[in-house]
Amino acid sequence: MKSFRMCSWLFLAVALILFSGCATKKYTSRQFNTVQNQLDAMNSSLVQLESSDRENRAAIQRLQSQAVPSKSMGGMYRTPSGFELPAIQIQQALKNSGYYQGDLNGVIDERTRKAVIAFQRDNGLAADGIVGRQTWSKLKTFLGTIK
Repeated sequence: MKSFRMCSWLFLAVALILFSGCATKKYTSRQFNTVQNQLDAMNSSLVQLESSDRENRAAIQRLQSQAVPSKSMGGMYRTPSGFELPAIQIQQALKNSGYYQGDLNGVIDERTRKAVIAFQRDNGLAADGIVGRQTWSKLKTFLGTIK
């Protein structure tokens, strides 16, 4: 992804030079320095964007980890977006689908999250361990069945 962005920036810079007609003119030292400064500024912006991207990904991971409810929530599972489900139903559906072997205790722990990730991966969903609306749409079909 990083190399793709870098190539995009370089392509844009070359395209600007070519379409401006500068490629056919002889550069003076001053003109060359101006173009070099512009490329350096673009590269600096790219580095800042990549840093911001890393920070955003870390923030998303922190939010995802907060989706795991504690026992004090009365067995309710809440995603960062506010989608709520009874945790026991998630575990039951995972158990019925063959992904969860633990006790049905209404606590979404690491074992349950790993089962959710495996279910998501096998069903073409984003394997983030969060039972959001898309995951629940597929998972809830296993509530009434036992494998």
